[in-house]
Amino acid sequence: MPRTHSNDMGYTFGIVSSMRTGFLLLGLLATASTIDARPAVAQAYAYQGRILLFQGRARSAVRLLNEAVTTLRDHPTVEPSWCLAHLAEAHALLGMKEEAKTAAKEADTLRRKESPAFHVDELRALAWVDAQDNCTSSAIDQLWAAADLAASRGQHTFEIVILGDLLRLGEQGAAERSRKLTEHVDAAWSAAIAAHAAAVLSADAVDLETAADAFRSIGSCPVAAELWAAASVARQRDGMPARATEAARHSAEMAERCEGARTQPLESVVTRFPLSRRERETVKLAASGASSAQIAAVLSISVRTVESHLYAAFAKLGVTDRNQLADVLRE
Repeated sequence: MPRTHSNDMGYTFGIVSSMRTGFLLLGLLATASTIDARPAVAQAYAYQGRILLFQGRARSAVRLLNEAVTTLRDHPTVEPSWCLAHLAEAHALLGMKEEAKTAAKEADTLRRKESPAFHVDELRALAWVDAQDNCTSSAIDQLWAAADLAASRGQHTFEIVILGDLLRLGEQGAAERSRKLTEHVDAAWSAAIAAHAAAVLSADAVDLETAADAFRSIGSCPVAAELWAAASVARQRDGMPARATEAARHSAEMAERCEGARTQPLESVVTRFPLSRRERETVKLAASGASSAQIAAVLSISVRTVESHLYAAFAKLGVTDRNQLADVLRE
């Protein structure tokens, strides 16, 4: 594979700043002419919203993406589903589950098969709607499918970004693949994902801190917060409480910049429950009041498997019934 070069989030976002400025100027000129610049301005807002999500600024992203969607719905020459998918992701990061599901459903409805360029990035964004809704296994399946689709199309920039998301959700199988792929893309964000992969493979506190600082330096606050939190846990494991406290402070500082967004990976690290991914999904749904049958339907498993996960989780958490789960989660 030939080595490619990119200075930011890849070829799709490389000229966002200049595009947005140019489109805004074009919009002003259009008020005094016959040019309709609204679709171009909306597209620029959509790109900027994508960058804001990368930075973790979910509320700002929602504002821009909402503006973009309002225009793009009425201009079929511009693809609206990519924008809606990221609006769904932004809502999900803010805990706005119903709004996220509504936007995700509309994205699926408006997607056009003849415009596949951004399809893999849509799949990546929509996977986070499931991840934020405690359906991590489903999100991971979607991300693997998106990564494979990107690879088959030669969209290696998107493939690396998606593999980075899989690393965030705890998929160690993505580490070696992303490490090899990042060797062929010369960019700061690619180097940060490579550092993340190395940290996953080593589980070493120093490597986790190195990866966290790499994401901090490129402005990706959510991933930096997650990695600093993981480093804090690793330092505590290694018997270094002072370093653990310092790492936790860095994590909190990064999370503070995310405008109220709380990612599922960060929550999983901070809670530090000794549960498997399936046990964690089951416990969170049970704590919300879902019955075993409802949990089975959501997670696509049998009721018997749900009860087995709950039994194992009760033993690990030191509780005896479902009524205690909500209190344990709050603690």
